[in-house]
Amino acid sequence: MHTKIIYLSDYDGVRFDNQEDCEKYEKTIERVLNAIKRISPEGIKADYEQAIRHNMKDVKQAYKSFMEICADTIPEYKNIFLECANGLRHTSYASRILSDCGNSILWTTDYKFACINNETGIEYQQPYYAAHAEEFTGKIIDNT
Repeated sequence: MHTKIIYLSDYDGVRFDNQEDCEKYEKTIERVLNAIKRISPEGIKADYEQAIRHNMKDVKQAYKSFMEICADTIPEYKNIFLECANGLRHTSYASRILSDCGNSILWTTDYKFACINNETGIEYQQPYYAAHAEEFTGKIIDNT
């Protein structure tokens, strides 16, 4: 028998084999939460009973900052993330990479952005409503 030490993220309980990786992950979480705080001061949480209207300027700035964090965190795809950040490439390229990256804070944040309608700034519970707003029957809260 042998003893193994496991490190857990305080934010979401993700497990790591070494302290350095856990600390790096926690620092990424802090950067992401800071980048999105204008559109999501409570962090990455969803309320399934309502939608939230955000200021599009805040959404665009938060997304750009988020893509820059992704570029730093996953440097082998840096160019793709920066092109998405600057509107030179469709965001689906970044989403595909993030869905496979194994970093839960990055893919959950990307999912949050996928739930925001790019024209109205309204954040719905799921990406379907961002594309089919006419079908949403819940309450819309103004956060602008």
